[in-house]
Amino acid sequence: MKKPIIFLSLIVVMIGLSSPCLAIVDVSPANDLSVFRNMYSVNPIELTFPTPVKVTLQNPQNFGVAVIEEKTNEAQPVAIIKKVKRDSAFVKIGSTSDVRGNADDFVDKNQKTIAEFDLDKDEGTAFINLEFSKPLTSSTLYLELDNYVALPYEVSISAKIDEEWVTVLANEKYPSDTINFPQRTSQSWKINFKHAQPLRLREITFADDKALDVKSGEEVVWLAKPGETYKVYADAATYVDIDTGESGNLLQNPDEIKTTTLGPKESNPVYKDPDADADGIPNYRDNCVNLSNEKQLDLDKDRIGDDCEDHDKDGIIDFNDNCPQDPNGSQVDTDGDKIGDTCDTEENRVTEKMPWLPWAAMGLAALVTIGVIVQTLRKDK
Repeated sequence: MKKPIIFLSLIVVMIGLSSPCLAIVDVSPANDLSVFRNMYSVNPIELTFPTPVKVTLQNPQNFGVAVIEEKTNEAQPVAIIKKVKRDSAFVKIGSTSDVRGNADDFVDKNQKTIAEFDLDKDEGTAFINLEFSKPLTSSTLYLELDNYVALPYEVSISAKIDEEWVTVLANEKYPSDTINFPQRTSQSWKINFKHAQPLRLREITFADDKALDVKSGEEVVWLAKPGETYKVYADAATYVDIDTGESGNLLQNPDEIKTTTLGPKESNPVYKDPDADADGIPNYRDNCVNLSNEKQLDLDKDRIGDDCEDHDKDGIIDFNDNCPQDPNGSQVDTDGDKIGDTCDTEENRVTEKMPWLPWAAMGLAALVTIGVIVQTLRKDK
């Protein structure tokens, strides 16, 4: 009786796998919204068919936004319209410390271009001088970092006033990507960074306080459906890949885009500081951003974790180096004890610890062989 039941079960399974109605469907995991600091409820708007809808965020979104349909919890494709401050002063690079790439990328208002202060040449002390086309009144500096990059551990800002450099912010320890300071007006500004890891930046921006009455920030457009409600997640701490599926041309007919407003800003309850290496230490104070080092050991106090340094200069970081204090680029480890031969003071194989042992074994084998022969001869007699 059991065989027919088993056979029938196999048929049902095969039909289920072959049928488009019964086939198992892969469900993509929910998007990670923990990088967004804040969220907004979208005030409802009456629609009769799917229509592009627009809301405005007053502050720039350096790392993108997410629009979530509340009923399905699915992320919606979005289009971003950046709102530029019309009366902002034009900025150019006056001078800078050693940079990898084009220093103008720091101020080109293009988030896709990246330049890097050269840690190997500036030895952890970098600077940049910004010259504006007219006096700029500012009290805020924005630093837009590349992915998986730690902030500098110290920042100071100076402004040239009456032909003299005046300190407006002295030695700000462990700053965030938004740095506030007493308001000053100047045409020339200088920023000094102290950094323990390569400092790659997409943008360096001084806020123009005199332009606060001009619309700024970003407009977010998505295809809204009748009867659905939405939340906008904003102010991300780093980039995150949001799976939205296929998008239509949301900006094809600007006159068809409906405008609505956002409710009050709310703190995102699932927000957590980004931790790229999942070692429990957030990026902004991790001395090895991309390498898990929970203990944060830094014996030479240079603010770079020991695990991601190469103290013996053999091209292999200490975390992966089987002789972290002795150069051994080949990493040869004859006895396989994870200690390179260069610094292995005691070999672990028995024959290496006791080199006489093979000879003793051969002598013992010879004695046993002779004994067997003698005993055989005696039996024959």
